[in-house]
Amino acid sequence: MAKKIFSLEVAKARLDVLLGEIRRRRIVENFNYFPKQLEAIQAIAGARLETGLPPRILYGGALGGGKSRFLCQYAVEQCEKIPGSRWYLCRKEAAAFMRTTYLTITGLSPDGVDILNRPGWNEALSRKYFYHTNGSRIDYGGLGGDKLDEDKVKSMNLSGCGIDEASEVDEPVAKMLLARVGRIPQAAGHEVCLLASNPDQCWLIPSFLHNPKPGWVYVPSLMTDNKYLSEAYQASVKDVYEEMPEYYDALVHGNWAAVGAANKVFVYEQILEAMARKPEDTHRAGCQLGIDVAGMGDDSTVVAANFKSQYQIINKFKKQKAIVTAEYVIEIYETLRPTAILVDDVGYGGRLTDLLATAGLPVFGITAHGRAINNPNRFVNFKTEYFWNFREDILAECNLPNDPALREQMSNIRYILRNGKTMIEPKDAYKTRAGMSPDEMDAVMLSSIDLLKYWQPSEYGYVNSKVNISDV
Repeated sequence: MAKKIFSLEVAKARLDVLLGEIRRRRIVENFNYFPKQLEAIQAIAGARLETGLPPRILYGGALGGGKSRFLCQYAVEQCEKIPGSRWYLCRKEAAAFMRTTYLTITGLSPDGVDILNRPGWNEALSRKYFYHTNGSRIDYGGLGGDKLDEDKVKSMNLSGCGIDEASEVDEPVAKMLLARVGRIPQAAGHEVCLLASNPDQCWLIPSFLHNPKPGWVYVPSLMTDNKYLSEAYQASVKDVYEEMPEYYDALVHGNWAAVGAANKVFVYEQILEAMARKPEDTHRAGCQLGIDVAGMGDDSTVVAANFKSQYQIINKFKKQKAIVTAEYVIEIYETLRPTAILVDDVGYGGRLTDLLATAGLPVFGITAHGRAINNPNRFVNFKTEYFWNFREDILAECNLPNDPALREQMSNIRYILRNGKTMIEPKDAYKTRAGMSPDEMDAVMLSSIDLLKYWQPSEYGYVNSKVNISDV
């Protein structure tokens, strides 16, 4: 009797047959869009007619509005209609895409509708793309969560893109992808950029809701617009969020203005107003400098200036030694003549504080994690105290620089409650969650500290003093 030979190729062939049988049971012959999705398609046509550029469409709002399905379905349809099309579907993290959007496009989501189960489609799973016999292709992955994915996007020429949960993606990275669309000649006149998101405080608000440019269109969608959602599911979602007013209004009603009140330090509307506020013509003397010091990694050393509640980012450096930063600060001191230079004194900042003090500059080393000064029963540490002072007493009246990094950082920073006290989330926790270091924000916050609000002159001297908060 001949011995049966097992091979990986045979196993794969059998698996393909099995998957094919499963998929044939739920094949999608023709795409059906519900009315709100048709409204988005009409918005695409209108924006293209208005500008002649690739439309930028934000679709979504409430939870369960059919956002991911629309992105996937429209991309597949366009690739079939226009041979040689090239799309990129993504979320910030590639792993998150595989757990969510990938399941939607491949039919492994709970509704079981396989969008790609159509003639001509195949998948190169190891290389992360779907391809059609007409030469079209849909790549998929992350956007900003991994440098390899970001580098891949930089070299792409695309006819379309779809960013799922776009609020998670940093604005510069998202717009880098949008700029890659419109580079496929055979798809000329059919290019489009689609974004989907639940409400959140992020760059989508000014770009699509408050002051959109021509061709940038927001199409809101609610749970009630999604024909695939059962009434039982909708009732369950409402029951979960009904006692959380901000989340209920945002995720059930799609109200973008409601988000952010839960545990975000700064209100996004106020950040935008402060950045749009016209600065007054004031004498530049008498400013304070705030310096957030980085080491030799990917974080930045940022120098910010506070001219009587008019803030500026003076400069940013990467991988710069403390002695070089000190030489730069001494140089600008001669021009700006700041009354105080406040430096994050932890780690590399301590070296800069010592160098500036030796040079005779009015430098003050701030240990942000030390105890709160005026309200130790309310705040866990001094950083939370001066952040909260900025939130309650300064933000509504000040002028902030229209810096994208600063806007992202201020809109994302959160607070937590610890033993009944308020605390700004630790910097490492923020970096892990947001994927960036809050260097610009920390420098601006340092420059905002009113020394006399916390200490009398006799406690810290006039110049060349080091305020170590943990010792006060």
